[in-house]
This record gives sequence, structure tokens and C-alpha cells, in this order.
Amino acid sequence: MIFIWFMRERGLVPKELFEEGKIKSILKDTNPENSSYYKAILQNLFFATLSTRKEERKFRDERRFYKGYNPDFGNQYVFRYHDLFKYPNKIKEYFGDIPFLNGGLFECLDDKYNRIYIDGFTETKKHQPYVPNFLFFNSERDFDLNKVYGTKNKRYKVQGLLNILSSYNFTIDENSPDDADIALDPKLLGRVFENLLASFNPETSTTARKATGSYYTPREIVDYMVIDSLKEYFKTHLPEIKDLDKKLETLFSTGSDENPFSKSESKKLVELIENVRIVDPAVGSGAFPMGALNKMVFILGKIDPQNELWKEAQLKAAEAIPDPQVRRNTKEQIEELFQGKNADYGRKLYLIQKCIYGVDIQQIAVEIAKLRFFISLLVDEKIDKNKNNWGIEPLPNLDFKIMQGNSLISEFLGIDFDNGQAKREQAGRRMLLVEKEDRLIKEFEQKKIDYQNESDKDNKARLKKEVEDLMIRIFETKIKKQKSDYFRRMEEIERKCAVFPNRKTREEAIKKEKQKLAQTTGFDLERIEEQLREVTSKNKAKPFFPWKLYFAEVFAEKGGFDIVIANPPYIQLQKAVNDKQHYADLYKDAGYETFDRRGDIYCLFYELGIKLLRPNGILTYISSNKWMRAGYGDKLRRFFTKYNPLILIDLGPNVFESATVDTNILILQKAENQHNLCAVTYNNKSIPLSEAVKNCHIIKNLSSQAWFIGSEAERKLKEKIERIGKPLKEWYVKIFYGIKTGLNEAFIITTQKRDEILANCKDEEERRRTEAIIKPILRGRDIKRYYYEWAGLWVIIIPAGWTDGNRNGKDPEKFIYSSFPSLMNYLRLFENEAKKRDDQGDYWWELRHCAYYSEFEKEKVVWAETDQSLNTVIVSPGIYLQKTCFMIISNQPKILNGFLNSKLSQWYIRNLSSNLGQRGMSLTKESVEKLPLPSITFTNKTIVQQIESLVDKIIAAKKQNKNADTSEYEHQIDQLVYKLYSLTPEEIAIVEGENK
Repeated sequence: MIFIWFMRERGLVPKELFEEGKIKSILKDTNPENSSYYKAILQNLFFATLSTRKEERKFRDERRFYKGYNPDFGNQYVFRYHDLFKYPNKIKEYFGDIPFLNGGLFECLDDKYNRIYIDGFTETKKHQPYVPNFLFFNSERDFDLNKVYGTKNKRYKVQGLLNILSSYNFTIDENSPDDADIALDPKLLGRVFENLLASFNPETSTTARKATGSYYTPREIVDYMVIDSLKEYFKTHLPEIKDLDKKLETLFSTGSDENPFSKSESKKLVELIENVRIVDPAVGSGAFPMGALNKMVFILGKIDPQNELWKEAQLKAAEAIPDPQVRRNTKEQIEELFQGKNADYGRKLYLIQKCIYGVDIQQIAVEIAKLRFFISLLVDEKIDKNKNNWGIEPLPNLDFKIMQGNSLISEFLGIDFDNGQAKREQAGRRMLLVEKEDRLIKEFEQKKIDYQNESDKDNKARLKKEVEDLMIRIFETKIKKQKSDYFRRMEEIERKCAVFPNRKTREEAIKKEKQKLAQTTGFDLERIEEQLREVTSKNKAKPFFPWKLYFAEVFAEKGGFDIVIANPPYIQLQKAVNDKQHYADLYKDAGYETFDRRGDIYCLFYELGIKLLRPNGILTYISSNKWMRAGYGDKLRRFFTKYNPLILIDLGPNVFESATVDTNILILQKAENQHNLCAVTYNNKSIPLSEAVKNCHIIKNLSSQAWFIGSEAERKLKEKIERIGKPLKEWYVKIFYGIKTGLNEAFIITTQKRDEILANCKDEEERRRTEAIIKPILRGRDIKRYYYEWAGLWVIIIPAGWTDGNRNGKDPEKFIYSSFPSLMNYLRLFENEAKKRDDQGDYWWELRHCAYYSEFEKEKVVWAETDQSLNTVIVSPGIYLQKTCFMIISNQPKILNGFLNSKLSQWYIRNLSSNLGQRGMSLTKESVEKLPLPSITFTNKTIVQQIESLVDKIIAAKKQNKNADTSEYEHQIDQLVYKLYSLTPEEIAIVEGENK
């Protein structure tokens, strides 16, 4: 509808088709509850108009022949719903002049021969969609959207879609972040993208955005990432040009029309733009591909305002086409395009067709990304109503440019599409298979190009089928290379059964032997090919993506992409994909060096992106910055050091409207590490990113250790702290996390509920037993610096193994109910939910296995897993902790409490812990246990005792009044800690400045 609205604004579709008053004069029935507008107007517009040439538009043939045969059965390009119109003979008045567009955006997805109805463009009522008229024409109406938004008892007022679209100012320029008027506001498309993903999630619409980890990237960020990617790409190929950085700055400046490059240099730039191949492996709403397109068009407008060099480059590229007829036709099309079209149209069309690629796991995201490209072309079309089709060129078919698939998996049913080819020196049959595959891939590439430029519906269908058939044939050659033993045995079966003279007997024998082979090898060729056709040709979601097959031309010509740019999804690998599988299970055998079960899916996208690059190619990602410091980022950091990180910008929180995660931008070159990373923390949001980067710190020695962005003085301070101290984990301490019940609403209770359970005990003995297993518990939010605020909560502790260890052969359920009748009367209310837990003991009333329940009965130093800063407190024996807390068991709790609460520890921990944006820091065990604390020695024992004495005073003051001012005591502790590390005044100033 957004695309249609743009057509309306450009005068390509009559405005009357979107006006309620006019529609009432066209349709017989416009009752708000009926679906007449969507079916009669919109479906006929989508399928029978925009996808059909003007001269071919007509109503469906109503004649019936033998056995009710209709000549237009399955024809998705004819008008339908004759009975809904007041004047059906005027159909061409409504739709006749609208230009034919092509592009696949309005292809009907129904497969009537196989009785598959997706769009429901049919006269058969049971297959028709129900899209009521009030969704389009409605000034305001109450809707219950509580399920959609995850709210309760809230009233929502909603306008009709056409009323909403009418409120936007749709103009034609989507070029830079400082435009006042824009063609399609990225915020609007971003919201459309996120909400459509929510609607299309098969499991739950309310959590779909979180499930897919998809967040819209702000336009300023997109602009910076695109510009710097292109700059680095140009710098890689133009090292001989003097003052290149300065010239590129001028070239990308929106405040000047100056071209700082000479004619010969401009020609090189044009060639580089023509030859660039850019991909977004998590394309989302298409922000990065669109940003790259617009920026390259902008550059071409500066260095080649008359399009002379661009035209020359296209004609030169056409010369490489081997088929003389295709070559001649292509050159004629280029000449015609450059004569009759807007300059930017010619630039955009080539760049879209040749240079830009994208993949996303969600089909709806793919469609939105393609839509943006189509809008971009449409706004630069020259409309001439005296020309055929009003001078509008059919849109290209982008089905094999912006594609659906799981970017991270190239394997399908045990066959890896992206496996390296066999070595050329291998002889015999295997070599013949390689040569056959090469021929098929070349044919595959050419068919894709033919399909991309084809607008005739019959030819399109034929070419698409040929492309899909070629994919199956290439798949077969790969199988034969990877499963050579299987095919050798298949040939033996054929030879063995050839002795049967009767064909039927022979075929039955072969079938029987093949079934045996499939059972013994676990490989069934026919079944696999059938499943491959299912996902290839029937609009089914692909759970894999064969990069080197679908984008074979890029790898054949260049060995990979020049630029990989993305905002990859953020999904913890420990999260569940569905009831049976976690993301970690999905990717553990996918061959990623950076895989860590504790990690995040974006780590795998980094590795994928680098693998997709050609040598010296540029990767530019925005992602969570957790990988810089988190333990699971160890493998990713080590992986990065194999290549050449160029720029690292720590953006901090609040980059995304709907995500609180802290983010960073990494720009990396697939080349030998030059140990010259330009790193900066972007704190001052009032200056542009490009300016902030000019004040970066150069980091020389990167490793798998946490990456620290700071000045030379800060780096030396960090090294000094590490030199003097030793990690907390080496202090003869034990660190544990809190209790995981798996069902807090059942096992964590209020004081009121505890008292009620105890009051219902039948005797003192039951009360004593019950009281012994209900323990006070603290949550992460209860932990403060030097004190805690108990919320009056208790946890029911029946450990795994307790029942079997005490029942002495009695029935477990009878035993537990007889031992704790009052408690079990309460717990049985949650029996069904408790049985569903992953975290449970031998029986549903037990907690999970835990080897350290006894440690909770000791004194401990406790901190919250998530907090604005590291705050610790000494907690008494017998108090338990929820899983949002960690505890340290030590025989020196006071000095640890003082150390950990000091400003120096706060400064250091900020460089180790991941920031969670508005939620504070992620203070995991692995980050806190790395804190280097000075060993207690004979020489520093006096200072240690002073710190412990001050800790006692603070604790005493907080016990009397939690709001007591203990800042002077804390200041004294800070000064003593500085002494322990022998900090200079300059070093103290660094720490104090960080904590102001």
C-alpha cells in the first residue's frame, strides 16, 4: 500500500480509487464489515493491473466447457469479482491507464493447480481473504489491541489505513540524514518493518521483534557507516592518489558540488562504483543497501554530472557479454536508457541490478527491502503520457538479488553448498564433476540475468523454472562430489539388477536395493531432491542459504564481496528457537570458529561477513558492544586479530528506539593486521560521528583479552593495576550465582504467604520441618553499596535428591504430602507449570540439582548481576540469593567488600563489563573475578586493617540508617586503595574523572 500511495502521489494511479465517496459510486456494496474494497479494487489493482500489460487487461472468461473447465482457471493476471462492480464494463476506466510495473512486488502467490491459496485471488468464496472495508475507510474506531501490544484492559482508537497514509507528506527525496522532506521517512519504514515482523511471527506476535533480534538503525548511523565503507573501499584501490583522504571528504560533502578529482581519477572512481559488490546479510528494511545506493548516486552526480563516464562504463561492460544478440540488445537498451531517462534513474537501475545484494531470514523483510528499491526507481521516472506505458520502464525482478534464507547456514540436508571445489589436479570422474558444475553455474548466472530483466509473464515463469532446475542440477553435482561412495554403490545396484530381462521386475529390484542403501547410509537422494524442490520453487522459507550458489557471479568474478555492511540480529544463543531446539543447537555444527554457547548470534554474523569478503574487502557492522569485554567474545576478539580492524566506535546506549543495548561500530578490512586500530568512545552526541573519530585513540596490540578504548595514560594505568594486583579468582575464593527455581511465582513467596503456610501446619513438628526449608532470599535489586533492602521474600528449598534420600521406599508423592501437607497444598496450585520446567529436580516439587546449597549458610559478599555500578554487601549466613545475584565465599569478606566498592574497582570494572544501556552494566562472574586486587602482605597489612575498620563503620552506620551519609568513610577507603596500588596524582585524577 505504501508503494501504491507513492504511485498515487506521482499521478500514476487515479486518486479516486482511494476516496471513499468515489468508491461508493464504483462498487455495489461498501458496508464497513464487507471485504469489497480489498477484493474488487486492491486485488484487481495488484494482480490484474500492475502485473499485467495494458493491452492484456481483461475480465476473467466466464465461459464453462467440458466438466466445468474455465479457460482462465489459474490465470492470476485477469480482473475478477465482476459482481462487486456497479458498472463492470467500465473496469478499464478505473484501471486501464495505470502503467504496467513488473518487478514481482504484485505477483499473486496462489498456486491453484495445487490448491494453495495465499493471496486468495479467486471467485471461490471459501478461499477469498476477509479484509473489511473499515480497515481502509474509517476516521476513528475502538479496537482491542491488548494482545498485540502486550497490555491489559487498555482502549485503543485506530484510523483507517488510507486516513493514516493521507496524513503523511510523501515527497521524492530520500538522500541524506538532514533532509526536511523525504520520500519515505526511514522512521516510518522502520516502524512498518518492526511491526510487520511482529505480525508475521509464527509463534507470537508480541515478542516477534525480540525473537528475530531486529532493530531499526537510525539514519545518521546508516549514513556514517555507508560513507566510511565506501571511503575505505576507495582507499584500498586508489593508494596512488595524493591527498586522498581530503579529496574523499570533499567528495562526500553535501555542502559542496565540487569534484576534487581529476578526469582520469574520476574515471577510476566511476569504474570502482560500477564494479563494487555490496551485501547486507541481515537486510531488514533495506536501510544499508538503500543508503549505499543513494550515496553512490550522489557521488556519480558529482564526478560525472552528464553521465558520460557512467554510460561509457555500461557499454564497456556490455562488450563482455558472449552472446552477440544479447550483447547487441543490451547496448541498445543502454543507449535508449541514457537518452530518455532521468540521469539518476540510469545510475540507480544499474547499481540495483549489478552491485547490491541482500539476505534476510524473514520473507516480509525481503519484500520491504525490494519495495524501497522500487520506490527509489519510481521517483526518478520521467512520466510521459504520450509514450507507451507512459514512458515507465518495467521494474527489474529482484528475486535473486534480495533473497530470503538463513544467512548463517549453507548446509541443507547434509550437503554444504559452499564447500570448496575439488582441487583442479584431481583426475578422473571427480574432475569431470567439477567441470560440469562450473558449466552449470555459468548457465545459472546467465539465466538469473535473463530473469532479472524479463517482464513478459510467460517468459518470467519459464526462466524462473529454468533457474530452479539448474539449482537442482548443481545440487546433484555437489552431492556426487561429497557422497561419491553412495553413488558408486548406486551404480553397482544398476549393474547388479541389469540381469533381470523383465523391466518391471528390474525396476522393483532396483527400488528395493535403493531402499536398503538408504537405510544403511542414512541418505536418500530422491527424498532430499524432493525437499529441495519444496523450498526452492514453492515460496517456502529456506532454513539455509547457499551463498556461493545464489550469488555465484560475485564469487566467480571477484572471490567475494567488496563491502559487507549490516546491523546483525542480537539473539542469545542460549535462547530457544522452539520447544525442541535452542539457537546454540542450530549453529553448533555450522563450522563457526567464534561459536560459544553463551554467546550471541551477531558473533556468527561477524565471522560470516568476513568469510563473504574478497581479499582486502571491507566489513562494517553495528552490533552490541558486549563482544569487546564479555567472556563469550574471547573467540571473536581472537578471530578479529587475524584481520585488520580499522575503526571501532563505542556508541553507548540509546542508539535504537526500541532496544536498550549498548552498541558499537566496527570497520574491518580482510587483510593482514596492521595493528593500527582507530578507537573512540562516542560520548558527545552533539558532534557528528565523523568528527568524533578524528579524536580517536590508536590501539596497537589487540588480543583475545577484553578490548579497552582509552588514552595512552589510561592504558598504562590499566596495565599497572593488573601488574600490582592479582585476579579475584586467584584469591582462594569461591564464587557462585543465586538460586534458579525455574518457577519463581511458585517457589518464591511473600512473608504473608509463608505465615499462612506455617499457620496451616497441623502440629509443631510439621511447622518445624516446613520452617526449616523456607529461607529468606534477596534479589539483585535488593543489593546496595554496603547494605541490602530485604523485600520480605522467602524461597522454598526442597533440593533435587532430597525426596529419594528421605522417603525410605515410600511412594514419593505420598511421602512429600505426608511430610509437608500445608506446604504441598500451596505448591500443588502450580503443579502443571512446575512439571514443564527445564530446571527441576527428580520431582516437580524439587529444585534443580545444585552442589552448593550449603554455601548459602555461610557469610558472603554479594553483588547484583545487573546494576548501574558494582555494589557489594556482606550478607549473613542462612540468607539465600536469587539467580540475579552472585556471592563470594571468602575468609576475608571485609577487605573484599572495601576493595570492590572502591572507585578504583569501579573504574576498572567499566572496562571489563558490558553496558546494558538504561539497565546499567552486566556484572557477570567472569568480569568481576578478573578484577586485579593487591595481595595482602606484611608491608601493606596496616592499610588493609584500616580499610576493614572503615568498612565496619560504614556497615554499622547503614544498619542504623540505610540513608546514612558514609561518603567520608568511602573517600578514605578510596585513598587507601590508591596507596595499595601506588597511584600517582595523575593516575588518581584519571580514576576520579571517570567516576564524577
